[in-house]
Amino acid sequence: MALNIDLDVLKDGLYAASEEASRNYFDTGAEQYKNYKNELRAYTDNLAVLKKEIAEAPQDLKEVKLESMVLQQRSINSLVDKYQMIMVHEAAEQLKEVLKLVATTAGKIALSLVIAAV
Repeated sequence: MALNIDLDVLKDGLYAASEEASRNYFDTGAEQYKNYKNELRAYTDNLAVLKKEIAEAPQDLKEVKLESMVLQQRSINSLVDKYQMIMVHEAAEQLKEVLKLVATTAGKIALSLVIAAV
């Protein structure tokens, strides 16, 4: 017995399930990106202050200020790495949720088709 499966309905159902599951990720991602931009702004503001202080500092303090600037640049690199790890981890977790929801939806559709065929 051949089942009459509407491929467009199946595609729409799976897409709607994945879209719903992924919507939460993008809300979370947007919040993380906002936090990242705020922290990055603070770090780069401090870097700008250090550069200005270097320009205005007496020669004997310039070396100390330059070391501070290097440390600030390392902090910015660490900040970028931190948020990159957070976002990759959150994306992986969200992908698991999307795949789980899609698999569950596909299972429900398949069960409905089996019941309809009987």
